[in-house]
Amino acid sequence: MFKFIYLFLIIFILKVKSDLESGEEENLKKLFQNLDFQSGQINCNLTNLEYYFNCIKISGENYVLSLKLNIKNSYTILASDIDKFSNMEQLSLTNASVSSDILKGDYKSLSSISFINPKNINNLFSSSVSSSITNIFIESELSIDFSEFSNSTNNSILNLNFKGKLSKPNSIINLTNFSVLETLILADVSNDFILNEEVPLNLPQTLKNFTLSGGKFSGSAAKNFLYNNSKIESLVFVHNSIESNFEEWINVDFKYLDISNNKFFGSVGASWCNTILIVSNNNLGGVLPSCFTCHMNNVTIYNWFKEGNQFTNISPFPVCSSLIPNLKKGINNDTLVLYGKDLGFSAENILIKDSSILFSNEGSIPSILFIANITGKILPKYFVLHFFSASGKYLVSLEKIAPIVDLITLSENKDILTLTFLGTYFNYNKSSINILVGKYQCNVTSAIFDSVKCWINKKLYNTEVSVPITINVDDYSEDKLMQLTTIVIAYLDQTTHIEKCQTLCGTGQLCNTIIGECITRCPKNCSGAGSCNLHFGECSCKENRLFSDCSGYECTSKCENDSPCDNSIGNCKCVTNYQGSNCTIPSQYITSVIPCSIKGGEVTLIGWFGNENDGTHTLTSYIVKVGSLFCGVTSINQTTIKCSLGEGTGTKNIIIINSNYPDAKFNGIGFFNYQNPIKSCPNSCTSQKNGNCNINNGDCQCNDQYTGFDCSELKLVTTPSTNSTIDTSGNATLTNQNTSYDISIIELNEMSFDGSIVISYPLNKNWSYVGKNLTDSNIFMFSQKLINNKGTINYTIEEVKIKDKSFTFGSTLFTVEKGSIKITILVKDYEYRSTLNTLQLVILLAAQPNSIKDCNYKESSIDTSNINNQQLSNYIQISKDSKKLIGRFLNQVISDSKITFMSSSIINNNENSSITLGLNLPHCNECLIDPDFSVLVSQDYKDSCDEYSNLKWILPVAVVVPVVCCAFIIIVACIVYRKNRIGIKIMNSKLRTLKKRKH
Repeated sequence: MFKFIYLFLIIFILKVKSDLESGEEENLKKLFQNLDFQSGQINCNLTNLEYYFNCIKISGENYVLSLKLNIKNSYTILASDIDKFSNMEQLSLTNASVSSDILKGDYKSLSSISFINPKNINNLFSSSVSSSITNIFIESELSIDFSEFSNSTNNSILNLNFKGKLSKPNSIINLTNFSVLETLILADVSNDFILNEEVPLNLPQTLKNFTLSGGKFSGSAAKNFLYNNSKIESLVFVHNSIESNFEEWINVDFKYLDISNNKFFGSVGASWCNTILIVSNNNLGGVLPSCFTCHMNNVTIYNWFKEGNQFTNISPFPVCSSLIPNLKKGINNDTLVLYGKDLGFSAENILIKDSSILFSNEGSIPSILFIANITGKILPKYFVLHFFSASGKYLVSLEKIAPIVDLITLSENKDILTLTFLGTYFNYNKSSINILVGKYQCNVTSAIFDSVKCWINKKLYNTEVSVPITINVDDYSEDKLMQLTTIVIAYLDQTTHIEKCQTLCGTGQLCNTIIGECITRCPKNCSGAGSCNLHFGECSCKENRLFSDCSGYECTSKCENDSPCDNSIGNCKCVTNYQGSNCTIPSQYITSVIPCSIKGGEVTLIGWFGNENDGTHTLTSYIVKVGSLFCGVTSINQTTIKCSLGEGTGTKNIIIINSNYPDAKFNGIGFFNYQNPIKSCPNSCTSQKNGNCNINNGDCQCNDQYTGFDCSELKLVTTPSTNSTIDTSGNATLTNQNTSYDISIIELNEMSFDGSIVISYPLNKNWSYVGKNLTDSNIFMFSQKLINNKGTINYTIEEVKIKDKSFTFGSTLFTVEKGSIKITILVKDYEYRSTLNTLQLVILLAAQPNSIKDCNYKESSIDTSNINNQQLSNYIQISKDSKKLIGRFLNQVISDSKITFMSSSIINNNENSSITLGLNLPHCNECLIDPDFSVLVSQDYKDSCDEYSNLKWILPVAVVVPVVCCAFIIIVACIVYRKNRIGIKIMNSKLRTLKKRKH
């Protein structure tokens, strides 16, 4: 039947053509610009029709462009069948067999092509696609391997739309070859489209719109994929069986996100207010943010959330009270910028009354920003903004004018007085409005352009007198915050009609808006603690208030011990060593300790323990505890307590409590160390083979072959030297070959009695370089003045260069080896926040990273096993590259010229390359400490890392082998000759006879 129609059509065309002139032939072609083939069988070449039909579209019954074929025979549509239609722009093939080159034709105008249930689609994208084709739609009932799409190169496809099942890929499908692709839609992809629990797609950077539906993905897979592609303007990820807690999702600047018809649960946070978010048909609930609920009058926005979810605040529609509109001009004054809060999601829902100005979605940020072009527009004084989705009208102005108040009304509810200000140039953001009634804050409850409400506690005011009211409105329209201020005077017991002054008030005056006249301003409005005489500008202060502005306070009790009254707060400002409301409680502290032995005995505490007039010099005035033992006081005066302590061992805290004032407690952390006549040595000197311990001073006496503070290292015949570098910032560096160590003093902490840091002063890189010592150029001097504190720190670094050098510190004599550095730190005149506090000096030791990895290369390691307060010295080791940085810290500090015990504690141990150590100092006026640092070369050090060292055998072998070979040849020759000497002689005789015959 169809063949008959086709034949009839050809005959009809030929007949018409023979009856028409050439000009009329073109008119006939125009009549057939849309060619529609219905179902049937075609076994002819389509190009036979091209001459008679100027085809721009070939369309079908259900699609705008459809060549609907039911091919049963062998005919396959080729690219050459299509490219003859030079004017055709759109083509759709349904149930057709197409050649693999169908997309590669030399098309002139064809831009869009569709395949509906194609019989064969494999290899369509095996190579390049015709540059004219920009839109491709494929719908298939069969499962397709989408990875073939990644093979296409040099294409101009803008829109790719696929609907149908996609098979499981073998690897991530890389679509970056679609270099201009803007829209990608993958619908009904099936549960198979997944790889290793991830979405198997790598999308091109040019993509603006992406849709994926009909799959099955975990919450983590969906989250990772969408996070990585959040810059795509429109993301649609629907019907994908995603089950995830939406509260755990972060808005990474999504613009448009549709995750409807999944299984999300939880709630939606305010961070999503700047995103067009569609979450219908999930399991979400809770309170929806106001940015969305404000616009539920828009059916589209309502449908984003309603179906399938259980939000508690969208039905009935809530009243929108959080929308805050503001206006300003753009940078070039050619745009009008609407900014604020909860403004909605579409410019179409915002209209300016009686104006042709229209806001645009271009460049907008949902909820907070919309822009309109105002080139050539006349702008009104006030703008009436209609927000249709919020069912509200808002009055807004471009002018930056301080609020104008016309009327102030009052309402009372018990002690709460509510003030209503009527006027203009307020705004809708109550958080930007600050109102002071006299001195006290008036709490703003509501604000619109022409009125503001706030409330105060009536008990704070004398309502019988007038009071100045200051209204500040923050304006954010410029690059920096600007504050618009209005001051009015009003009654607090009646309505006030505001009268403006006719002239500008002079300096020190303000307008009395009750009478409309300028008056003298009282200083600081009497600080809210007095009444103002408006004629003279003088304050009459309340009881116990001081100064001309009533800002001061009298102290309620007499301040003792020469302590002044701090009139700014009305409290005594106690002098050093005293505390309490009237400065009568002594603040005892310890500067040094003379301990007893491990058998117990008398302990002497040196410090300050009150004056004779303080009543603290009785034997029961103080409770002294050393660790868990009470130390019975046997004598006491202003600077010394002696007490008797039981036996014990180790390092202890000392606590001194004022018996009359238990809260006055001094805690000396690690201040006490029982004296053991038998001193322990570090690491027990390793072994008797290595060295012996001197139990009198705790030093190891190493045997001839060993060295080190614990005699653990073998002496090496030759070792590389250590060099020191001191920079002007106060940092010291010890370097041995490629290995370097840094020593820095980084901070001083004031410590509370409970061990917490009260205040910390950073010291690193803040040192002032004083210069070198005049008599010894190897001594570098630094100092530092603490910020907001009278305390100073003097810091010296001495390089020990030529030979070993002996030093004495306190009661200890010690030697510092050549190549080491010794530092001295003096902290003096420190101002304590409390006399109950102590100090802690923090030192950082660090190994520098080393990129050179030779035969001595080893990772850094730190040994703190010899931080032992029972030794006279504590040691820290940082090992790297067969070198060891050794830091020695004597457990002594000279506190106010007296030797006392000092403990050390590890603050932070990096375990690999650095360690931070705290030196715990007493409460002192002057504290002096004296650590030193050296670098020791380990016994596993290799003095040569020559890469050719493994070839040292070549020379001796080259000499020995030839000699041996020659000797071997000679020996063999001798043996052969000896066994065959008779035969050789006979042979020689024959040769001579033969030689004679020749002659």
